[in-house]
Amino acid sequence: MNTNKNQIKRVKLGARVRIVGGGTPSRKVERYFKGSIPWVTVKDLKSSYIYDSQEHISEEAIQDSATNLIPAGTVITCTRMALGKALINKVPIAINQDLKALLCDENTHPEYLRYFIASKADWIISQGSGATVKGVKLDALRELDFPDISLPEQKRIAEILDLADEARRKRRENLTLTDDLIRSLFLQTFGDPATNPMGWDVKDIGDIAEVSTGKTPSRACPEYYEGDVPWVKTTEVDGALILETSECISKAAVVKCSMKVFPVNSILIAMYGQGKTRGQSARLGIPATTNQACGVILPSDGYCTGYLETYLAINYDAIRSLGRGGNQQNLNLSLVRGIKVLFPPVNFQEKFADQVNEIHEQKAREQALYEQHDDLFNSLLQRAFKGELGEKDEI
Repeated sequence: MNTNKNQIKRVKLGARVRIVGGGTPSRKVERYFKGSIPWVTVKDLKSSYIYDSQEHISEEAIQDSATNLIPAGTVITCTRMALGKALINKVPIAINQDLKALLCDENTHPEYLRYFIASKADWIISQGSGATVKGVKLDALRELDFPDISLPEQKRIAEILDLADEARRKRRENLTLTDDLIRSLFLQTFGDPATNPMGWDVKDIGDIAEVSTGKTPSRACPEYYEGDVPWVKTTEVDGALILETSECISKAAVVKCSMKVFPVNSILIAMYGQGKTRGQSARLGIPATTNQACGVILPSDGYCTGYLETYLAINYDAIRSLGRGGNQQNLNLSLVRGIKVLFPPVNFQEKFADQVNEIHEQKAREQALYEQHDDLFNSLLQRAFKGELGEKDEI
């Protein structure tokens, strides 16, 4: 069969699936949550398939609440939070009220339906409503135009998309492996920083480099933000080489606010910020100013920039834990200066940095390949539901 966008017929999704909801058993009854049945919530939706969940409930909990037992092989999608996600349960599960089970009729292939929902993710997200938590109405799902093609054709298209998805997944895994390789190389070369089994010198950052910070020019002077001097915020300190910034300031702001323009190879540490930001580090690839939330370690002949940059990255958790304060624990310049660093001879640092650069080059190649596979998958995904995947479309 060679479907195309001019010939393909469509039906309402509600005519091909039965939508089953979920619920949350009463937390006041402890025995409800001492069973063996996976009870799935949005936080369990981390891949294309569900095998287990963080919480489990009993059969009694299912009988006494709005949740339902969903048979294996059912498409599960979100109607509140994480809109547009779709995956398949490999074991029988129960679900909470934020999820819906789409039970297919005999003419609908679950894998094909999963990809169909994924292809409509942007539209589903656009239909979300609510002041704080976005939700989509079931009628919006039921009214989706679903391609009315044969079951064998659905399976063929799902197999093509499976192959494309698997190819990009492997590339994504390779990216993760390169990050793990850097950590392993450090531990093999220098040992665990927490125990220092090789007995390297240990120095405070303040002993090997000047540490400074930046400022935020007054927003009351809009002309301060009408220049071309890069200005880094902590949201941009995420491990990647900083080559551009979302905001720039004027030379007048630099002068009138007594700001410093930090040189290339300065290392930045996010001293505070939401989520995982605090403790993250990055290196300047351009001269730039920063806000006051960035600690800046200036380059020096006394240490190897590539070594220190990597050391800070792999010790993120330990650095983050140094934070002080009440509800929002922060770092400060004193804490940054006091960060202790294993300090082998500089020529050892430079050799390690050269090896890390080779790994980064490998990662850049893997990133390019991943983006190619991701683009291919997304192209196939959109074409699949326009009837544009013919018999010659293979991976």
